Amino acid sequence: MPTPINVIGTQCAKDAVLAVEPAYETAMLREIDKLCQAISHQDLAIQFDMVREIIWWDGRLAAQQPAPFEDVEAQVVARLCRITRAVPPDVELGFHICYGDWGGRHHIQPADMAAMVELANAIVPHAARPITYFHMPVPVDRDDEAYFSPLRELRSAHQTELYLGLIHLADGIEGAHRRMVSARKFRDNFGVATECGLGRAKTPATVKAIIDLYAAICTATA
Repeated sequence: MPTPINVIGTQCAKDAVLAVEPAYETAMLREIDKLCQAISHQDLAIQFDMVREIIWWDGRLAAQQPAPFEDVEAQVVARLCRITRAVPPDVELGFHICYGDWGGRHHIQPADMAAMVELANAIVPHAARPITYFHMPVPVDRDDEAYFSPLRELRSAHQTELYLGLIHLADGIEGAHRRMVSARKFRDNFGVATECGLGRAKTPATVKAIIDLYAAICTATA
């Protein structure tokens, strides 16, 4: 689920965002409640997708795309924690920290993982429930240690898993391996994924190719 501010920010006039947000958030929380009533909790995972939050947290586009509120960090965390608390603690909950996927490209390329780590560190202590995982993207051209070095500052709880979106069809197993080697110098326990899940898989053939690549990487690193 995209967080409320992401949907409203793209569908409403800028001066109406904060006026519309409470009603949309309330409706979304009702939908979460319906899901949790209809689906066995052991079979359910809910993921919140965040683009605007990390773009605002990153700060490099503050002049072009300002947040609709002051004190960005506090306001972002407050909103995320409100919706997080609506998910029962025995339902798996993940956060996809997303730099965008317009036409298969990030809205802005992450300079490194620092902003993502800072945002994750801010969410965990205020969530009032376990966070199952964080997913963080890794651009195809970043296999350098400088990109991954902020991971040593990640302070997520022991039960919180980390997935790095370092799998790319463009360079397959070899590219994923290079990025994994660099990441392991700063974090030795993580899962792997594509940058945006299957969001960039536009055809059935691409979906199959990604799944095959997942299998090949898992076999090679088992």
